[in-house]
Amino acid sequence: MGLREDTGPSWKLVGRGTIEESRQGRPASSHAGPIIATIPDSIGIAVPSSTTASGFWLLSPFIDPAIARQRGVFKTALLKALNHGKSLKDQIKKRDFEIWLSDPVNRQNLVLNRVNDLSSAYEAVEKNLNVSSLCLYSGPLPDGTARPKHHFARFGKWSGQGERGIGWLATGDADLKVKRRLDRFLRHYAKLLNEVTTLTIPHHGSENNFCEELLSRVNPNFCVVAADAVGKWRHPGTKIVQAVASHGLFLSVATSQKASEVEEKAQVD
Repeated sequence: MGLREDTGPSWKLVGRGTIEESRQGRPASSHAGPIIATIPDSIGIAVPSSTTASGFWLLSPFIDPAIARQRGVFKTALLKALNHGKSLKDQIKKRDFEIWLSDPVNRQNLVLNRVNDLSSAYEAVEKNLNVSSLCLYSGPLPDGTARPKHHFARFGKWSGQGERGIGWLATGDADLKVKRRLDRFLRHYAKLLNEVTTLTIPHHGSENNFCEELLSRVNPNFCVVAADAVGKWRHPGTKIVQAVASHGLFLSVATSQKASEVEEKAQVD
């Protein structure tokens, strides 16, 4: 991994790839205000941290490449959904759509008020929306020596000490039961797996999204699953609970109840 420095002093881009950047609503010479940028998941964001030996805390995303390759299909479907029911004069023109998307006000409105349009665009790419779920590593930028001096984890009423790295690997609703998807996921995070202490189980602990190889390859200290009781779903699945236990790992089920909340603290010299 190589470091590429942004024009601002507060964070760096890590990895390979190009970004599409828009600095809406601020002068080019100013560092004030937000930076809106579209980055591929081959790039992570390294934020300066005084608590890690490497000096940076890394946020590294991943989405299945089969989904990323259909970006054009997604945008076409999104534009169609946004224009549905509008008069011709009020529709967003195809030639202006990239500019429209680069405006942070429009993006915020999409996320907050146009969820159905976003869903339609994602469904055009993949009917099973879990396949398009974002995964995220959050932890130290590895330098080969970063290990916690003190690491405390509290899962509900249970607490323990970590013995390895201090990174989180969140899998969202990703469908990692399919071998080719799991392999792509593991290749993407190969250089970060030794830093992972806590792994979230995919899709609320659904047996339809989980492969036991995930546990043996990541080899975390702790596992967390977000699984409030909803309708007919019984999450986490019995096979997942057994798999985690057979690997000698602790599984914390986080619900809306405050007693189940998860907390981790670490000190790195």
